[in-house]
Amino acid sequence: MTRTFLTYVLILLSGTSASAQYFSIGVQSGFGIGIPDATHGNYSTLRYSAAWGYVVEKYNATNKSLGQGVPVEIEFGYAGKSGISFGLTGGYLYGLKQSVNYGIEYYADKDERKATYQGHCFYAAAYLGMYKRLKNWGFSLRAYPLFTFPKYLRTTEIQLPDNPNGTAGDNYMFVREYKGPMTVGFKGSFDIEYLLGNGTKAVFFGFSYTHLSFSPSKSEVTTYEKNRHDDISSLTTNERYAEYSNSQEVTYDLNPDGSVNWTQHADQPYKDYKFDVPFDNFAFNLGFRFYFHRYGNHPKDEKPPL
Repeated sequence: MTRTFLTYVLILLSGTSASAQYFSIGVQSGFGIGIPDATHGNYSTLRYSAAWGYVVEKYNATNKSLGQGVPVEIEFGYAGKSGISFGLTGGYLYGLKQSVNYGIEYYADKDERKATYQGHCFYAAAYLGMYKRLKNWGFSLRAYPLFTFPKYLRTTEIQLPDNPNGTAGDNYMFVREYKGPMTVGFKGSFDIEYLLGNGTKAVFFGFSYTHLSFSPSKSEVTTYEKNRHDDISSLTTNERYAEYSNSQEVTYDLNPDGSVNWTQHADQPYKDYKFDVPFDNFAFNLGFRFYFHRYGNHPKDEKPPL
């Protein structure tokens, strides 16, 4: 009985050692380009001329997704010499800032405003793909369902016109953070690797496309400054917090004269409809991969399978 058990153990260990030659761990980074025309914010600049008596409205928008940035990813996978490959990955996307200027231009002065967006995203995925190796070159095509935890920040800077008495107008700066539940996306990638030395190490480069649409469920003003002094305590709950949903019910106050006060309650979060923000990107990646080869299982004159 003991001999039979030991035999099974040896068979299992030898099988694990052989298959371990195909397991790998890797790390990669690169640069993701936000897909054009995925507009996530638009504003207008008004130019008012009292002398000519007209108003000109000019639209400005950010038309790249918040997926533009620098991804860092770790992977653990399996790939034979050719055939199906699979594995797990996880990473973080550090978004780059995108800005748009807007405001109101008066006859002799202007109300200057600037909105800056920056996205961030943690993600994990399991991938399935095809792998082919030709001598020291390897080619990999993969598909991933992405499980992500995105968020983004909108920083708004406002410089009001100078006052009639000659003093400078007030300056405001506030940061609103948008969050939501886990979001599912999709990623596809292709990379080419080159094996170094005895085949246990490889460098690779490639590109990937990620499709991800994020719909925040809430937001909060985390920073609010007036003339460079913290003034967040002056905000009401309605001004500081917001909740987004597909269906809503808001109660408004009826004034004694019969008119309706359309302002939402100051002690409740602002209610608004849900909206989508794109995190799509096309990324170029460069990385390093280590294969768990076990040369001790092969004769000297026999190369282990690659």
